[in-house]
Amino acid sequence: MKDAVATPCVVFDVDGTLAEFDAGKLGHLVHGIEKQWEEFHLAMADAPLIAPIARLMQRLKESGETIVICSGRPRGWADHTIAWLHKHDLPFDGLYLRGKTRTRPATPTSNAARWPR
Repeated sequence: MKDAVATPCVVFDVDGTLAEFDAGKLGHLVHGIEKQWEEFHLAMADAPLIAPIARLMQRLKESGETIVICSGRPRGWADHTIAWLHKHDLPFDGLYLRGKTRTRPATPTSNAARWPR
């Protein structure tokens, strides 16, 4: 991978950055010892867009920037994530999601799944 050419890009997260996270309604699913990730991700499918961030993303894309989505969502939620992005007409050039296993904090290259391939 050391021969790969780095492409400058702007990185956005989904939950809490592009998609509104309502802690009053959904916090109980992810705060605390037991996490209910499946229920959380299902609920986030209806999350409203955070409009100022979406406008920033669209302006950056219009100015020629490469837009990458990097999320802690598991790769099994790729279709749901892409559908949400398309539903809100959000432009993106790549999507990085968490891999199947997670034994350390997520990074863009830690066992991640990437779209487009």
